[in-house]
Amino acid sequence: MYQGFVRLGLLTLFVMTLAACGTAREPLLRPEPIGNLPPVQEVDGELAISLAYPPPNQLRPNVDSTFVFGSVGTGRARLLINGEPVPVAPNGGFLAYVRVPRDGVYRLEAEANGARDALTYTYREPERRAPQPTPISPPRVAVVSNEGRDRIDTGSQTAHASATPNGERTLFMLPDTRVLVTGRLGDQLRIQLADGADAWMSESFLRLESSGTLEPAQVQSIDVVPNDQSVDVRLGVPRVPFVVRSDGSSTATLTLYRVNGATAPAATGSDSWLRSAVVSAAAPDSMTLSFDLAGAFWGYQAFFESDSLLVVRLRKTPEASGVRGLRVLVDPGHPPGGAIGPTHLAEAEANLAIARELRKMLEDRGADVIMTRETNEVMVSRDASEELWARVAYAVDQNADLLISVHNNAFPDGVNPFENHGSEVYYFNDFAEDLARLLVDEIAATTGIPNNGAIRRSLALARPTWMPAVLTESLYMMFPQQEAALRDPAFIRRLAEAHLRGIERFVEGRIR
Repeated sequence: MYQGFVRLGLLTLFVMTLAACGTAREPLLRPEPIGNLPPVQEVDGELAISLAYPPPNQLRPNVDSTFVFGSVGTGRARLLINGEPVPVAPNGGFLAYVRVPRDGVYRLEAEANGARDALTYTYREPERRAPQPTPISPPRVAVVSNEGRDRIDTGSQTAHASATPNGERTLFMLPDTRVLVTGRLGDQLRIQLADGADAWMSESFLRLESSGTLEPAQVQSIDVVPNDQSVDVRLGVPRVPFVVRSDGSSTATLTLYRVNGATAPAATGSDSWLRSAVVSAAAPDSMTLSFDLAGAFWGYQAFFESDSLLVVRLRKTPEASGVRGLRVLVDPGHPPGGAIGPTHLAEAEANLAIARELRKMLEDRGADVIMTRETNEVMVSRDASEELWARVAYAVDQNADLLISVHNNAFPDGVNPFENHGSEVYYFNDFAEDLARLLVDEIAATTGIPNNGAIRRSLALARPTWMPAVLTESLYMMFPQQEAALRDPAFIRRLAEAHLRGIERFVEGRIR
């Protein structure tokens, strides 16, 4: 891995500066090759500086250094950014990690074949806002808003809580769940799940009622009801917070908060796939129901059939031979939004190319493949959040067995791309971690760039609970060579094959 384009000796800096001024010549400054990626093809077009990032009207980032990338139209160019030489790839693309100037202005100068070009970019200054103090006002009973989905299966469209204010989603709550509010920070309210266990929710999700307390609820019944592709665990309990967890092995747990576990009855009913359901009191005001399964945990849905009946639907391991017989939803990430490369390759275009090849390979092996898009048209809206919800809801509505969202990556301002880039795959639910790990191992072996591993992150396409769901990030669009590789049909096929191998290894380990 190389550490940056501007790490040059003083002599090289001096010679390059003279060359840019037309008083000396030396070999062109090139970025170092990356991993197993195909070489960048030579382009010798008209010299013209085009900045892909930062985009127009970008706020000046509050960091010391950040990245700048774009194209100069020819690989024969020499380029300076604020006087510092920057390597140019053979196709004219460039990526630099530079200091953010105090005046917020980048001055780009390029020279090639006797021609010169210059471009000036100026950041928009951010507004300065003084923090607003907010009072703390505990304790109060509140009810989760009845807006949104009344079922936990997509990981979206339900009220969510986090371990910290404005943190990542960790707990999902259904409408009309009653909680106890014990504090406030801005528009975030702290709720008490159980003795010593707190979470934070946006005030927009809650309807505050009178001051008071919530006594632990009683579980009246626990019934096991088998179905063809799932098992329902039906609990006679009011609307309380709860969470279902499993690492994908043959065990899973349901934790109920503000419930008296000591008085809960034993489970009745049976199913050959659900071998046992055992109650334990985790604390005076919470309980855990532990499930022992005959196969691998595959996902769940949860909903209140009435105000006093919670249904947790545990999905059985699919019956399949490898991927044959599986229904796989392949999501080519974006549009709207998405990253862009130095020569303006849109991430949405690269994602779709990989997804199309993956679909063919899966279908050749007997899988039933569903695509969220076949073109660059959005599913429902140019609004990104609405589009994401539509995609995850589609995966659930289509009863997909796996969800693979195909992406390529970008960094936020301030991150040094040369020290941090790598292939990575995101998951959210523990039972999808193995799928993410196997995929990233195959993808990184193909790209040859660092393996950043399987990373837990609360992303819409990784949150569905009804099936293992992951989001792959094969390459970083801002690197000229990585962007160029995503234009190469042969390399696209290699990436799709890596995705296929990861999926097959996961299925072979889970379905027997």
